[in-house]
Amino acid sequence: MLTRIVKCDLHAVRDMQSLNETHQLIRKLTRPIGEIAALLQENIHLAEQHKNKVLTKANDITPNRIPQKVAEVVLLEYPRTICTSKKFSKVVKVNDEMKVDYIVQCHRHCYLQGVEQEVINNPILKHCRAIDKITGICKRCQCEWNNHIHVTYEFKKHLTYREITNERSSNSSQNIFSRIDRRIAQLKQEQEIIRHICAKLTLFLRANSINPTNEDIIEYINHFIREEKEKQNAGDNNEQIIIGLQNLIKEYQDEINLFKSNVDNQANT
Repeated sequence: MLTRIVKCDLHAVRDMQSLNETHQLIRKLTRPIGEIAALLQENIHLAEQHKNKVLTKANDITPNRIPQKVAEVVLLEYPRTICTSKKFSKVVKVNDEMKVDYIVQCHRHCYLQGVEQEVINNPILKHCRAIDKITGICKRCQCEWNNHIHVTYEFKKHLTYREITNERSSNSSQNIFSRIDRRIAQLKQEQEIIRHICAKLTLFLRANSINPTNEDIIEYINHFIREEKEKQNAGDNNEQIIIGLQNLIKEYQDEINLFKSNVDNQANT
């Protein structure tokens, strides 16, 4: 680390403060970005499922209405520190949808100063009142500090239906398939945009931080993969969602490597 510091150019303290603020802001975006990416993957899965049902002429669907999930952000009355350990989570069914519920709120009214909200594995959480300062173990759940997260909102998802035809358009199977494919392509394009932005933000942090930057977005996607696997173990048919999220991580890492390669090539020319 000292070697890296010696090699760094001098810059004004106010610039460092600005970089730190930018760093914190980008890290705060990790959770909502991860949640949106996971929501897009769920909607891709729902659209593909719907297409297969239309193909097989299932009786329990309306062909021109695609099931899709929409999200609602519900602010908590107080910020809180919760445990995300698997042993303190359970899969519950709400409105015919499985979700992972974290049942232990280790510090219900947590006003820890300087903590980056909605960030997994944040070292400042070691100073939360619920965490033993010497051992790093939570006094409430007995888990390590890095299983905890400081949250300020809930991300609630609701199932809705998206009309893909109107009075002017044809209800033929070919037209419906075309519109379903268009919806899937739109969702994948949104995923690609998010992945591209995340890669740029990550590279910015790497280029402008003294300490190596944690791959926060990957941590969050892995967190969602763990949740999906818990739901799968409880009987949810979500294998394609898990595969899609795993592919999302791979594509994100590939894009990071491509950006780095381009930057290195430009530096050497």
